[in-house]
Amino acid sequence: MLAAALDIAGLRNAVVLSAGTDGSDGPTDAAGAIADGHTVERDPHAAESLEPNDSYHYFAGLGALDHETAAHVREQQEWIAREPQNPRPWYNLAQLYRMQWKQDEALALLLEVVRLDDTLADAHVALTEIYAVREDYAAALRHASKAQEHGNPRGAEFLRRHGITEP
Repeated sequence: MLAAALDIAGLRNAVVLSAGTDGSDGPTDAAGAIADGHTVERDPHAAESLEPNDSYHYFAGLGALDHETAAHVREQQEWIAREPQNPRPWYNLAQLYRMQWKQDEALALLLEVVRLDDTLADAHVALTEIYAVREDYAAALRHASKAQEHGNPRGAEFLRRHGITEP
């Protein structure tokens, strides 16, 4: 990320975003950073941080680290710990994981959501999408049907749009 910040230094309309997971798979709490053509102007010591591979402290000093995703993940995990029978935080956490491309984790959480409350149509829509991408069309159709039964046609519309009408 630091190298990219140096490469785009001085350029107008140039932005680089580095987005990772929630930060727990690395040595810091950061999940990414953002730099634009003016980043190096705000702190010209980028090259000094590049050699020891210390982009964390460079971007932390600029306030350009993404701590928000990790904070949201923790918030949902704490909510689940307080209210394990409430499907809402399970659903929210699944959606955060989907945004981070943690599809297996999201799938497990969404299955827990519908176990807790089979009428939560949005969870069935999300399951429809995951199963369709995995080419498990029988499961996708089953969840699209459940979502529609509970007032949300988006799963069925998604499948129709992609020509999936039978397993």
